[in-house]
Amino acid sequence: MSDYSATKNTENQGILLIFSFNILSGVQAVYLSGMLQKADVFSTLILTFLLVSLYFYVAQSISKKPLVETRWKDWIGVNLTTAGSWLGFFIALKYIEPAISSALANSIGPLVTILITVFILKTDKLSAPQMVTALGVMVSMIFMINSTFSGNSAMGHIDRDDAILGVVMSFVCGVSMALNTLASKSLNQKGVTPGQIMSKRFLLLIGIAFVLSDKPVLVYTATTFYWEILMIAVIGNIIPLYCLQLGIKKSDPLIVSFSLVAAPIIYLFIQMFNSRLIFSMESLIGTSSAIIFVVIGIYFKQKRAVNQPKEEPLQSAK
Repeated sequence: MSDYSATKNTENQGILLIFSFNILSGVQAVYLSGMLQKADVFSTLILTFLLVSLYFYVAQSISKKPLVETRWKDWIGVNLTTAGSWLGFFIALKYIEPAISSALANSIGPLVTILITVFILKTDKLSAPQMVTALGVMVSMIFMINSTFSGNSAMGHIDRDDAILGVVMSFVCGVSMALNTLASKSLNQKGVTPGQIMSKRFLLLIGIAFVLSDKPVLVYTATTFYWEILMIAVIGNIIPLYCLQLGIKKSDPLIVSFSLVAAPIIYLFIQMFNSRLIFSMESLIGTSSAIIFVVIGIYFKQKRAVNQPKEEPLQSAK
């Protein structure tokens, strides 16, 4: 009984940590959405994650905890998925509504999972709940995309090319986040600490952003937005990312997915306090319906995993 209580307490801590990540990320997303109308995306990425990486590198150096020997492929996986998620996140925030960007990113994961497990790997069969989830999520996503293109989102009218880029990068962010959860969990299980992962996961992201950046603009961004970037690095990244990494370590991937689903509604609530973003009923309907169908999918996936015979090998949830 004591073991069960300890496990349950660990899971509750994990959920609380992930919700803390959601709230702080929501604040960052709404703030960044406005800031990136003036600041360069790639320069902001470089400066922000240089600070984040430096902090965690120094923290790990002070702790002097030896790094567990792992395969280089594990670190490539974490770096690739990190680069995809943050490049997608920043670029999407520049062009479309934060809540819709978050909802699209969180909704594409279940669809990709079904596609891979059912049609590519063929390790699963398409069940009725999966069909309902897939269709419901697709309809919700189409509704949100249409509201973005028709000018009925919280940002009002958006240039068509900007809207396309924002939607595509939201999808890139979502797929990368789903894969990053698995990559990080794999390193956790091999004994790599969250702090050690944080100190090395942004190297590829910084390199890509540096190649894509305009160097004079980088200098201008550093000298003009230094205070804002410092706040984004600390309050918007160091604290919430550490919460997420600890949450992943303490939770099952399904619980992580379930907890992260609430992000779009949190974003929607926070952005109501930003005068640049107006309240949109279509955004509320689209994000809420997407969350409902994703929750349905996660619930039945979890239920099926619990009912699976123990003698059978456990198939990957992702």
